[in-house]
Amino acid sequence: MEGIMFTPFTIEQMDKQLAFTVRTRSPQKDLGNVIGKTYNEIMTYMSSINEAPTGLPFIGYFNMDMDDLDIEIGMISTKTLPNKDPMHMSEISEGKFVVTVHTGPYETLVQTYNEMMKWIGEQGLDASGIGYELYLNAPGQVADEELETKILMGLKG
Repeated sequence: MEGIMFTPFTIEQMDKQLAFTVRTRSPQKDLGNVIGKTYNEIMTYMSSINEAPTGLPFIGYFNMDMDDLDIEIGMISTKTLPNKDPMHMSEISEGKFVVTVHTGPYETLVQTYNEMMKWIGEQGLDASGIGYELYLNAPGQVADEELETKILMGLKG
């Protein structure tokens, strides 16, 4: 599809991963502000306890209701950190995921998701409804056209 770039879809078995997160809800229109505020809160807390991120930042999506997204915002972590409400230790569950790396502005992620869901259906698979975006780089580090987002869509069974 013209205008979006992503790697071929693959199916991967993923191991459980520890994460330090905030679980919240947000309408899609406010997501950018909620993400920025939450990452700032996490980084400020980690700095206050003399810890640095040990893994990639990510967002877990537990539904696709654009008016009321159920999300978990955080960092993959190689060690357990002390909880401080609303921040807590969590995990990305193990399981089978369809995986791709999207290159381009965050606004174009929806096109890659649409292609992914179409591909999942064509393969006779069922999505679990739980997806993750892992951010391989960030705005301010690279141009929007060079942003890389690893997308994992959970599969049933």
